[in-house]
Amino acid sequence: MQKYQSLHALATEQISRNIVQLEEGYLLQAGGHQFASFWTRDFCWSVPGLLSIWQDVVVRDHLSVLLRYIHPEKYIIPRLLDTGSGQWRVVAHTVGRFLGLPYFYSKQKHSSVRPEYTGEHGTGTIDANILTLIASAEYITHSHDSAWLEKHRETLAQSYEYYRDKMDSRRLIIQPSYSDWQDSLARSGYTSYTNLLHLLFLLKYAHILGVEPLIQWDILRDNILKTFYDDSSGLLYAREGDVFHDLDSQLIALKIEDIIEWDDFVQSSLFNQSIPGRVSLWNASPVSWTCRLVWLGSYHKQLRWSWIMGETARACVTNNQRERAEEILSLLEQMALRDGTIGEVYDNQGRLFENLLYRSETPFSWWCAKILEALQSYHNN
Repeated sequence: MQKYQSLHALATEQISRNIVQLEEGYLLQAGGHQFASFWTRDFCWSVPGLLSIWQDVVVRDHLSVLLRYIHPEKYIIPRLLDTGSGQWRVVAHTVGRFLGLPYFYSKQKHSSVRPEYTGEHGTGTIDANILTLIASAEYITHSHDSAWLEKHRETLAQSYEYYRDKMDSRRLIIQPSYSDWQDSLARSGYTSYTNLLHLLFLLKYAHILGVEPLIQWDILRDNILKTFYDDSSGLLYAREGDVFHDLDSQLIALKIEDIIEWDDFVQSSLFNQSIPGRVSLWNASPVSWTCRLVWLGSYHKQLRWSWIMGETARACVTNNQRERAEEILSLLEQMALRDGTIGEVYDNQGRLFENLLYRSETPFSWWCAKILEALQSYHNN
């Protein structure tokens, strides 16, 4: 039996549950309950994992729908797609659980989706466009679907053009609060996360799509280092002006040469967590009222994020830290098989998080996909 076969089988089964066929084709839900909408960010991060189990049709269809609904004037990619209301879905499941009532807000098999561009704070998703571009390039690399690329070439260019007026003279992207994946936090200004995604796109993906860069990659790299690099730790600060580091940014930086060193990363407290996945060990960003309302102030501050666990394991494999990768993968397998599902967030004991008003989403596509991606890397190296 191949090592971690049980984990691979469960991740495949769980993510397959979240694949839904609609009029537009096959789309991937972010989760099975409160996040049963088609969240753009979650889907895009899931694309390598989906491709690893040959779900090319799902990737193609979902990308096609996202590009179809790009805003005709603002060029923003929808934050989510839904047959109803994504915001109402989250509220309905939360309230229904609090009242002890089962709530089934199901999609009709042949219903059609509509786009949602902004969330409850009135902001869009700053990383949706760049993630859609990266996911598109990954699909083309895997499928060699030149006809799809030619059909969407203009829209892909528009998706990148969205960032032109979001940049300053340094060509760093500035973002409003609640607009990146840590959307429970007021992370406005310049984040290393968003700007590293831009650099990653320029270095590895822009040429695949034939997109003309808004800045040379080496100039952007230098500006990122000048703005975010912490000489004392060798890591990147979370935002310009911050004095703490985020794990997500370091994991993206490790995909790019000459940003941070692996040896500096493994010596950090971010790496050496007994239960991996906590994004930051200290974060001063204010928490949104929506999270405080359901006693979830720790959401992006203290909880263990499953997708970060999987991404950390993948990074260990690619940086020849196989022993540490096996420790993380074994822990993930133990947690997943214990619960019989793959969840969104966990507490500091590695248990599915739950309080009176909120329960960790299951099955959670983003983590399923990250497990599949990490296991593919593990078995291929």
